[in-house]
Amino acid sequence: NALKENNSLVTLILDGNDIGPGGTERIADALKVNTTLQVLSLRNNRIGDEGAIALGNALQKNFTLQDLNLIGNSIGPQGGIAIGNALKENNSLVTLILDGNDIGPGGTERIADALKVNTTLQVLSLRNNRIGDEGAIALGNALQKNFTLQDLNLIGNSIGPQGGIAIGNALKENN
Repeated sequence: NALKENNSLVTLILDGNDIGPGGTERIADALKVNTTLQVLSLRNNRIGDEGAIALGNALQKNFTLQDLNLIGNSIGPQGGIAIGNALKENNSLVTLILDGNDIGPGGTERIADALKVNTTLQVLSLRNNRIGDEGAIALGNALQKNFTLQDLNLIGNSIGPQGGIAIGNALKENN
């Protein structure tokens, strides 16, 4: 509730706590009306898909948050889909860190789809999310249309030759 009323806080770091989906839902509700918070880090808080869905909904209404860090939160494909949906609407987020979750190809495909229309995201990190070739192909297709993203981290995602080819093809187009 404090975030709903606060008009001075710019950075909130809650890393390594245990706020879970319930706490995340409250923070997400506050983000819908907060107009000052620019940086939110919820690393290692076990927010799961429920928390990611709540944040995704909030990001469709919040246009001041610029940096969101959700490393290691057990976010699966459904959470990835919600975040992807938010990226289609949100025009303030510049950095999104989703390392060490389990977004998989399904969540990655929705994020990639959003990248085709998103014009603000510059940094996307999807380290260790098991996106595989399917996710890499989707991202490769998106990179052919997105000219805003500057930093994409795909370390540890079981990407094989087909995914590598898709990313390589995208690099020919994306300059």
